[in-house]
Amino acid sequence: MRSLRILSLGFLVVLTSCSTVGTAKTRTPRDEVAVGVVVESVMPQSTGATAGLHAGDVILSWSGGSSGTIRSPYDLLPLEIEESPRRAVTLEGKSGNEERHWILAATDWGIVVRPSLPSGLAVLYLEGKVKAEAGDLAAAERSWRSVAESARTTGDGRLAAWFLERLARTLARAGKWPEADAAYQEALAGLKRESELPAAAELLRRWGGTFDSRGDWDAAVERYQQALALDRETAPKSLAVARTLSVLGITAAKRSRYDDAGELLRQALAIREELAPGSTEVAMSLNNLGILARRRGDLAAAEEYLTHGEELQRRLAPDSLAHGRAFQNLGN
Repeated sequence: MRSLRILSLGFLVVLTSCSTVGTAKTRTPRDEVAVGVVVESVMPQSTGATAGLHAGDVILSWSGGSSGTIRSPYDLLPLEIEESPRRAVTLEGKSGNEERHWILAATDWGIVVRPSLPSGLAVLYLEGKVKAEAGDLAAAERSWRSVAESARTTGDGRLAAWFLERLARTLARAGKWPEADAAYQEALAGLKRESELPAAAELLRRWGGTFDSRGDWDAAVERYQQALALDRETAPKSLAVARTLSVLGITAAKRSRYDDAGELLRQALAIREELAPGSTEVAMSLNNLGILARRRGDLAAAEEYLTHGEELQRRLAPDSLAHGRAFQNLGN
């Protein structure tokens, strides 16, 4: 039987604020101010790519149901989780010297962003990135920890947490689990100190996913439950709460705890139907419940869930990859 597929986690990137701070190696001029966030990469055929975002673009502000300034990558996180499933979000910024705006009308933006850094810090960040891509993780860790420590010293705990979280993800991709876990724990502590609860919850979901990939279900569930507590502290009922309930339900299904899985997935669906009716979030919940029903051998219920999800996905994004997955699951 095919495993349950998490379709609701498209932007799992923990990102942080910009700041003009120095390091032991580099001093940043006081008048050098970094603003906004920089797009590092855009997934082909994603919502971000369709909107026209490219690597190197700088995002400065947003508008939609409300509006605001993008001072940090953390400002994008609630936009994708809470705003974009309900309405189109317009991002404003620059592509080179040209002012631009990008309209994103769905979740799973498919973009990776970083803080906009003063030149001295940007050099150190890119130096570490090159080392990591070359496989020299020790050198990358030295570079990024140096900047993180400097950021902490100058009072920018969010920037320090961002560098530590980037380090954790890099170490995890290389299978350096003890080192990755230590970096995740440090980054989480920093985010909590800065009261960045949505970002801390997102980090816990990502960290839990690494334990999921290792087959350590208890450790994964522990992180997801911590994320759920932070989600509910931020807002008792939110799409972030639904997101965490969904991953908890999927993990329960992987452990063959089908009754628990069904209850968790239905709770996620109820929140999504209330807060974002007719959205891709609802379609994802229907998909997950359909796959669960198939694993339990209830093919009639599976077909009902999956057919409803396919019809909804067809209205939202016909001929998309998500629409294709809906057909694949119905075929199975």
